[in-house]
Amino acid sequence: MRERAAQWWVSNQCDNLISLPFCRIRQMEYQIRTVLRVLGPLRGRALLSDEVGLWKTIEAGLALKEWITRGLVKRFLVITVTSLVDQWEEELNDKFNLATVTTNQGLIRSNAGQFWWDNMGIVASLHTIKLAAHLEMASTVPWDLVIVDEAHYLRNRESQAWQAVNVLPRRFLSLLTATPVQNSLEDLYNLVTLLQPGQLPSPKEFKKRFMDTKRLRQPHEPDELRRILGQVMIRNTRSNAGINLPRRRAETALFQADAMEQEFWKK
Repeated sequence: MRERAAQWWVSNQCDNLISLPFCRIRQMEYQIRTVLRVLGPLRGRALLSDEVGLWKTIEAGLALKEWITRGLVKRFLVITVTSLVDQWEEELNDKFNLATVTTNQGLIRSNAGQFWWDNMGIVASLHTIKLAAHLEMASTVPWDLVIVDEAHYLRNRESQAWQAVNVLPRRFLSLLTATPVQNSLEDLYNLVTLLQPGQLPSPKEFKKRFMDTKRLRQPHEPDELRRILGQVMIRNTRSNAGINLPRRRAETALFQADAMEQEFWKK
């Protein structure tokens, strides 16, 4: 414990990112600020809630690369929806030179125990991690870092997804979602409880103090809630990030199918 504490102290005396020369990314100032805050004041437990299009996955990957470079993370797990598993594997490899295995590959079916224990970097689907047989093995692995993408799927504390992530042993945890509040502030409460149990008051007190029974997404005492959440949550917007993205233009294109195609779709 003394050795790990000394390593932690030495590794955190640097106020810049030493892994940047080893990353193939466009360096954005707001992302660097975010990662430094995750590594420093937030102590590795953060809810990253940037607006859509501000590349939260790059922030999470950069934080992961920095921890690995500093020697603080060796074994990590990325959890995402099934459709994004391969994309995460590709981006970690291409942008951060981090090799991973995934739950889309054959090893997990041929030897699940070897899959979970022998690989230092894994990208897993949320569907797979919820399965009892896999969760039983994954929950015995001492993860240094767990990253959960599309974390709004954890908004219900009674769900299998929330329960599965909650039992995974980890030193650091990052949750990524642009919509931490979908139905009510209770969604946000459940996400923060995963990160920092006790950061918010008891559920009963939280509802009484911050929630409006008629407007479940609008808090009482917004300034105080913002102050408390600032100790665990980061939300960059296009305005404070200095990003001017082109405006989206939706357009419906009409076309007439030829006779052969029309006949095909009739069958």
